[in-house]
Amino acid sequence: MISILLISFALSMDAFSLSISLGTTNIIEDNKKLYLLFITLMHGLFPFLGLLLGNIIISNIHININIFLILLYIIVGTLMLIEEDNNKINNYTVLTLLILAFSVSFDSFSIGLGLKYISRYTKTSLLLFGLTSGIFSYIGLNLGKSFKESYEKCANIVGATILYILAIVNIIKYFH
Repeated sequence: MISILLISFALSMDAFSLSISLGTTNIIEDNKKLYLLFITLMHGLFPFLGLLLGNIIISNIHININIFLILLYIIVGTLMLIEEDNNKINNYTVLTLLILAFSVSFDSFSIGLGLKYISRYTKTSLLLFGLTSGIFSYIGLNLGKSFKESYEKCANIVGATILYILAIVNIIKYFH
C-alpha cells in the first residue's frame, strides 16, 4: 500500500502546480469547488478507465497527450500574462475547468493499466488517487491565493511561470 500512496502523491503534483497557478488569479469560489470536484473525480476515473480498458485503447488511440498538455500550459500561461486587470474576477467556464482538470488527470490513466499488478485493493487505490489529488489541489489553490494577496503585482507572472515550467517539463518528457 506504500507504493499506492507514493503513486497518489506523484499523480497529484501536476494538479498541485496548476492549482497554485489558478489560485493566483481571482477565480470565483464556485469555480474553485467545481475545479476541485473535477480534479478529484478525474484522478479516480482515469485510472479506473485504464484498469477497465487496458491495452485495447492504448493501441487504437493515436493522440499524443503530451503535445496537448504543452499547448494548454503555454496558452493558459500566456493568457495570465496578458490579463490587463489583475483584479478582474476570473469566472472560468465549466468547459475550461474540465479541460484543465483533464490535462492534469489524463496521465493517471496509464497507472490504471498496471494497477491490478501493483495493488490488490484497486477500489481503495482509486479512491486514494482521487482524494489525494483533490487535497493537493485545494492546498495549491490556497497557496496561490495567499501568494497573490502578499505579492499581487507579480502573482500572475509567477502563475504563468509555473505553467511555462510545466510545459518545459512536458517537452523534455516528450523528447526524452
